[in-house]
Amino acid sequence: MKTSKVKQRILDYLSARPDENAFIRSEFNALSKSRSGVDKAIRALVAEGLLVRGGYGVLVRGKVGTLTGAVIPAVPVDQFSREVLQKLGVSYGPNSALRAYNDDRSTQIPVWLAYEIGGSRIVRKIYSGKRMVNYERRGKWVPMSR
Repeated sequence: MKTSKVKQRILDYLSARPDENAFIRSEFNALSKSRSGVDKAIRALVAEGLLVRGGYGVLVRGKVGTLTGAVIPAVPVDQFSREVLQKLGVSYGPNSALRAYNDDRSTQIPVWLAYEIGGSRIVRKIYSGKRMVNYERRGKWVPMSR
């Protein structure tokens, strides 16, 4: 019974923010006194395909893919990862490989998704399928493994 009320509160929270695609798990804590009730409601929304997991504590709006019919994030990982980093308060920018390409110091287009995070100590894994966000701290590559 409580799960349906919490689920409706989460749906109301999502509909009140149509421009946001990524959400942190802690955003939903104020919607219920029970952490387990929020977890059950989130699991139900993930099972229904309204939300998709995008990493540890990261939830993304979902949509049905046209090719496979599977539930996928509504926006690409490079877009929702920036939203997540903003919500976590991490200042980010283009990594060294992208800066080199943009400054015409390299002709190689970076194929991986990475952000320069300065001195931030973030280690949160943000991903969609096989595509994972990587980090650089002050020009040093921080390898992420799944």
